[in-house]
Amino acid sequence: MVEQLKAKDKYIKELEEALVDKEDGDIYWSPSGLMTAKQVSKYLGYKYSRIVELGNSGVLKMKREGKSLIFFKDNILKYKQELESDIKTKFKVI
Repeated sequence: MVEQLKAKDKYIKELEEALVDKEDGDIYWSPSGLMTAKQVSKYLGYKYSRIVELGNSGVLKMKREGKSLIFFKDNILKYKQELESDIKTKFKVI
């Protein structure tokens, strides 16, 4: 009985944290790992047109569904990680 209550409390805390994150404006990833171009631009801090250019040039993997552009989470995370590693190597403290 006590274990069930602890599990419920833990579950409730996780839900509350998720709600707080959404209220703060954090990025929401769909369960399938897809994002729209507007979400990607907010996540990376680029303008919408720059995200579209990156998708059209093949830097970011995307697919078109009607007028909307859908990007893949793993590809976006890899791109952001490469950007961060490039910055660290360029501005290395001597």
